[in-house]
Amino acid sequence: MTEPLDTYDLDIAARTVYGEARGEPPEGRLAVARVIVNRYRAGSISLQAVCEKPFQFSCWNKDDPNEPKIRAVTYDDVTLRDCLSAVLAALDPRSVDPTHGSRHYHVASAKAWWAAGREPVVILGAHAFYNDVA
Repeated sequence: MTEPLDTYDLDIAARTVYGEARGEPPEGRLAVARVIVNRYRAGSISLQAVCEKPFQFSCWNKDDPNEPKIRAVTYDDVTLRDCLSAVLAALDPRSVDPTHGSRHYHVASAKAWWAAGREPVVILGAHAFYNDVA
């Protein structure tokens, strides 16, 4: 069962979108935010738990070059504010999900072992999205 959202959860989700998709156009940021929200709505206890689950979003890995960046960025940065807006839009139950319910993605230019034999449901920006991964 999911708990009510608080500002910390929203901040962690925004930082995750920042770490994973800050160079993407708005639709790419929204798509990554939707994956976070789709996982949350599938039964995770919090957005923080979704985002910080080990090895799920590489930007939180200690050896990833994005990890110190997502910890250091402040809301003075317009891109982080845009990432928070993407999270809020993804949480809106009236919004359309451009990922078609996806809970997984990877950089489209790379191969992910878990995607072998699967076709992405959509490619948005630099990421390929999947909704058939358990």
